[in-house]
Amino acid sequence: MHKIIMMLAMLGVLGGCASWQIFESAEQQEARRVAECQAHIESSLPLSSGTYKFQDVYDAMQEFSYNEFLKKAKSREGRIGKCVLSPAVDENDLRTAYAVSLEISSYFKELKSAVDNMQGRMFYGCQDVAAQEYQKIFKRYQKIEKMGKDIYYWAQDKEEKDFHSKTGFYLDLYDWYGNNTLTSYMINSYSFRPEKEYLYDLKRLEVFQRVPGGYLLRADISGYPSEIIFIKTNRFFPVGSQFDSNQVFVTLTGKQRYTTLLGEDKEVFAFRIVDIKPFQKWLKSYLFYPQAVRTDIDFNPNLVKCN
Repeated sequence: MHKIIMMLAMLGVLGGCASWQIFESAEQQEARRVAECQAHIESSLPLSSGTYKFQDVYDAMQEFSYNEFLKKAKSREGRIGKCVLSPAVDENDLRTAYAVSLEISSYFKELKSAVDNMQGRMFYGCQDVAAQEYQKIFKRYQKIEKMGKDIYYWAQDKEEKDFHSKTGFYLDLYDWYGNNTLTSYMINSYSFRPEKEYLYDLKRLEVFQRVPGGYLLRADISGYPSEIIFIKTNRFFPVGSQFDSNQVFVTLTGKQRYTTLLGEDKEVFAFRIVDIKPFQKWLKSYLFYPQAVRTDIDFNPNLVKCN
């Protein structure tokens, strides 16, 4: 009897050990599954390029301020790509902002590709891990997007103020389904209004009628009724002619009364033509205003050093 009791006790101990081993095994198995899922997901996404990894980008983007970003860009330890900014780089220098903006844009494009690639995919057996990884990637994407926009609009605003101080005008940068503010007003006057000190492009407008002192114009947009505006000018424009983009720019001067062909008395917004050719010398020097499309920028090698 004593031997039987001892054997049962041993079996109980062994059974307890076996259940503990099974428990450990389940934890290890889950950890292995998660690691394998992460490796599978990462291998299927374009998460890196030849010069940087998105984890490095993510770490560098923890600070939202432009100045904090520049501090890290000036340090080899905190750098993102292969280039390091000199300590002499001024955070107010727009060429620096432009270089940083372009670099962030490249991160943003590749990370967006990773996010798009991951959306809608079914990682069978790894759906829970894939959902967590997607949230991490999407948060990185949002941070990079915000940083790029903050730098872009900060720099654009700085150049816009400089342009206004030299010319007395702002350029109309608004775009509503391919229409600027002026053409948008013509077809939707309840939502849009032109303002003084702005330069408006006459693209998609048509010479409607010649009147004393100038012309009446309307929008040439099929399917939309158009408001009328008055352009004060001595230049000749054939009735029915249309304006191309960047052909003629005008600025608001006030209101103008005129008599319609039916004898009605009406009041409309009045504009005068502005020659923007003298302004080109400033516009050509800008990097962000009216928009960043420059590809001919040379950076001082004493300020930017690359491996």
